[in-house]
Amino acid sequence: MASVIVGVAWAPSMGNPIAWLIALVVCGLAAVALLERWFPFELQWQVRDRDFPADVAHAIVNLAVMHGAVMGFVLLRASVEREGVRWPTEWPYLAQVFLAGLPLDLSLYVMHRLSHRYGVLWRLHSIHHSPRRLYWLNGERRHPIHAALMAGPGLLVLGLLGTPAEVLGGWLAILAMHLAFQHANLDYLGPLSYLVGVAEVHRWHHRERFNDAQVNFGEFWLVWDHCFRTFHRPDAALGPVGIEGDPVPHSFAEQLAYPFRSDPPRANHVLTLRTCMPSFTQTIAGTRRTTAAPAIASRVLPVASRRPGCMRRSITSCSRSSSAPRKWRSKVDRVSMDRDQGAIGNPLGLLRRGSHDGLPVG
Repeated sequence: MASVIVGVAWAPSMGNPIAWLIALVVCGLAAVALLERWFPFELQWQVRDRDFPADVAHAIVNLAVMHGAVMGFVLLRASVEREGVRWPTEWPYLAQVFLAGLPLDLSLYVMHRLSHRYGVLWRLHSIHHSPRRLYWLNGERRHPIHAALMAGPGLLVLGLLGTPAEVLGGWLAILAMHLAFQHANLDYLGPLSYLVGVAEVHRWHHRERFNDAQVNFGEFWLVWDHCFRTFHRPDAALGPVGIEGDPVPHSFAEQLAYPFRSDPPRANHVLTLRTCMPSFTQTIAGTRRTTAAPAIASRVLPVASRRPGCMRRSITSCSRSSSAPRKWRSKVDRVSMDRDQGAIGNPLGLLRRGSHDGLPVG
């Protein structure tokens, strides 16, 4: 990463700074991919999965959008002239680059937090959280609309301040490399992990359970996480990553359409009974069956193929079945009520009422 920053510092001395920055990013991404093969954090994450073609497409599209943002900046800066607002062009180039990164990084943090709070934004952002492994391409796995929404406020501020396009290009080059390192499958300990969002800190943001992922929102700087008390770096095993139930499709085209579907396809719905029946406190999914309570499991398992709205009725009818023990029937009734109130697996009340795919409150 230090080599990339040094390379960005040389950009003004190049004949075409933008082309130099693009070449720098391409070479840097290739270097991160090689480092993953040599120093992996998790060996299983080295195996390509069916998301890989979509990840490549996301990287190409989003890096092209990033380049287009710089080009659009040239036009914006030429059309906006405001008295009393002056960019410090006399500063060293690298100092200007990091200055430009402050409002943009704050914008990314705020929009990131909102994307975990509101259902419409989460549906766009969930594409980034859906992979079951973390590696260098995950950093660019974003819906293009969501990428524009996250960076838009910061880019607007920089445009109004008259930030030169080559300065913005320098920060976006650093950010692109940082996102690759931030999501890389690398086994390393960053010395600045309390200040910069490196991989060993950001991995906790990608944990499978939605409530566990409400930490470490910072894109580059973690100062925002420290200020708003969302920094989290425990000394424990990471556990699985992704989204419970694997609701996001795996092809690029389907991922682009996924946020706008009224009833998007899901791999399965997951229902976890955490508060009752000691012998039945297991995850029930379309691919897993419990043997502790066959009378209940046989009725609950088909729910995985139904709409979320059918969940409460199916569980309630199950609880009233004469084949279920009385002590289980009463507790399952309570579970059906708690599920409607968003209590099961959602102690902080962050999920949408009746949701089974991790949607935040809308």
